[in-house]
Amino acid sequence: MRIILITHLLFYAFYNVRCGYEDYSLSYLDLMEHEGVQKVSTSCQHALKVLSERLTNHNFNDDDLWALKMMDSTPKLPTGLLIHNYYDYGNFDECIEIDSKRDNIMGKYCLANMFVNKSTIEDPSEYLKNHVYLKNLLLKMYEDNSHLRWAFCLPSNCSNEDALKVINVTDKLGFSVASVSCQTAKEAFPPLDRDGIIGITVFGIIFVLVAISTAIDLYYLYKPQGYGSSKKTKKRDIMKEPLVEPMDDSSEHRDVDLNTEILKQPHKYNNNLTENQNGDVATKIIKRSDIAQILLSFSIYSNSKRLFTIQNRPSGLSCLDGLRVLSTLWIISLHLLVLYVWQPNLNPYDVVSYIRQINSTIFIGGSLGCDTFLLVGGTLVAYLYFKKDEKNLSSVKGILKHYLHRYIRLTPALLGVILFTITTFKYIDSGPNWVDGTTEMRESCKQYWWSALLYIQNQLNVDSMCIRHSWYINVDMQLYLLSPIILGILKKNAKMGIFAITIAASLSMWVYYKREMDNEMSGAHSKDPFAMFDTDYYKTETRAAPWLMGTILGYFLTKKEYANYKISKKYLIPLWVSSLTLMVLVVIASQPTLRNNDSYLYESALYMAISRPLFALGVVWVIWACATNNGGLINNFLSLPVFNLLNKFIYSVYLLHLMVLNHVLFAMRTPKYFSTFELAYSYCGLVLLTFAVSIFWVLIFEIPMMALEKTILP
Repeated sequence: MRIILITHLLFYAFYNVRCGYEDYSLSYLDLMEHEGVQKVSTSCQHALKVLSERLTNHNFNDDDLWALKMMDSTPKLPTGLLIHNYYDYGNFDECIEIDSKRDNIMGKYCLANMFVNKSTIEDPSEYLKNHVYLKNLLLKMYEDNSHLRWAFCLPSNCSNEDALKVINVTDKLGFSVASVSCQTAKEAFPPLDRDGIIGITVFGIIFVLVAISTAIDLYYLYKPQGYGSSKKTKKRDIMKEPLVEPMDDSSEHRDVDLNTEILKQPHKYNNNLTENQNGDVATKIIKRSDIAQILLSFSIYSNSKRLFTIQNRPSGLSCLDGLRVLSTLWIISLHLLVLYVWQPNLNPYDVVSYIRQINSTIFIGGSLGCDTFLLVGGTLVAYLYFKKDEKNLSSVKGILKHYLHRYIRLTPALLGVILFTITTFKYIDSGPNWVDGTTEMRESCKQYWWSALLYIQNQLNVDSMCIRHSWYINVDMQLYLLSPIILGILKKNAKMGIFAITIAASLSMWVYYKREMDNEMSGAHSKDPFAMFDTDYYKTETRAAPWLMGTILGYFLTKKEYANYKISKKYLIPLWVSSLTLMVLVVIASQPTLRNNDSYLYESALYMAISRPLFALGVVWVIWACATNNGGLINNFLSLPVFNLLNKFIYSVYLLHLMVLNHVLFAMRTPKYFSTFELAYSYCGLVLLTFAVSIFWVLIFEIPMMALEKTILP
């Protein structure tokens, strides 16, 4: 049985080289006897036959338009194969929207991973023998180890197995098919399942709680002061909210002790109190205030006021706001460049070429932003401990509270992202890679959500991490759990503690170097470039050095003798120049083309081991100089009020930015053209969109949980 459909779809799609359409079709007629095509299911064969009849119908009418759309949505041979343009997604929406009621056929969009088969080139078919240029093209693609990502549209009556057999016809033309994934409109826009219902219910309950809380908040804000009075009050004293700074563990602000104030001045809170009733009524108000603070924790009105209020810090660590914000923006730039590497591009060779240029280190160096975060984290832990928390960590109860605070601080926002990934994310869009991409994310979180919430997945289940970029939070949490021991040693004997921390940081660098060398994971000698992430990049033992350096810095910043230590200009300028030069050199050295291939393994392993601590050392000077009033213009810049504001969003921005990037990647319909301007344009859009989404996340998951913690666990 001969199925003419393949002539019209696949071979027209790949090799549309004849001017005459009929001549083109007939030249491939001998390929229709392909064994795989003969073995498709009966329903698929019937649908293919109907499609062929509609395409060749001389009395073409509107009822046959679906067949034309099926051919039209299948991609044709693109230009640029020799510059690695190996993606063609066809027209996803045109294919899945096909719905023929008369023929009972719907569109099925299939995406195939294909590669050039060398054996077919060495022993070419008759067609390849007659088209030498095509054989040479395939040979060049084979030498480049090319993998094609190609789409085609089939009737929904064909199963995924049928689709694989149909596309395998191309083996006579020099291609082999590694895998095929297909989706119909029903799969692209699936009905709500149990997980989706759970997710919508949970988020719905949260929205209702927010609405009720906001309504109560506004009611008490504008309710009359007395019975029958129309006068509005502008101050809600009884419902006074705690002062919460969402993203800053260094804040020295404390909640107003409302209950104490009521006991001291009950008449201030209720004009109807009599003198002999003060005690009783005050007690009632205290109970009402606690309940009210819990109810009002989710108020959008009050939380927005806290979120968008810029507060002056009493400490000298205001420069940390700028460092955290700039580091986050840097990390986002790195992940955006990675997106351009993975996404379909019309000119992927230009992406590779750009990565080999020195100016690409502006983006590639973004991985060092995580080390700045670790340094800042270690600094704050030590600073707060020696400034005011020494007694709190001297007991088991204090240590447990220390851990609980951190867990409550980090977990709600992360839990929200996990819940959204498992239940709701797959419903918000569609695209050629949407089903496969969201399914992989969802299954990883459904299986290993517990290790994500225990902050141990950078050590367990690394291959299937839930919210993969949360590895940094795992590292930070694990080091935080060790902080009472580290800080206790430092408190008991400062010299011994500094020595022990220095040895631990050195061991961390050695472990990093040793693993790189043993597993040959660096540069041109790399056995598996991606294994580096699971073995080294995500691990606490290899990333601990900057955090440990921060604990030493935080300790010295609490010493009064260094609080306003003025450094002479003859030393200050060289120190600044040396620090900034060191950081710039570390960033530039991240460009692998600067190193000699003969010793690439050793140099790359050494660079990976020492680059992060060296960059952190440069940041140590920046923090030290700014905190001791030696920062000058740099301190003024890093301490700008706008950074204080943006710093409140940083945790949610870090969690959400890859969700936004994944959305872009999975929903992408067509390849993009890469350019530095396009990269900058996309970066600005990504940053603005992520910050916009993070406003909602901070208001719902961060500030309310911190307010509840301060109310329930004072």
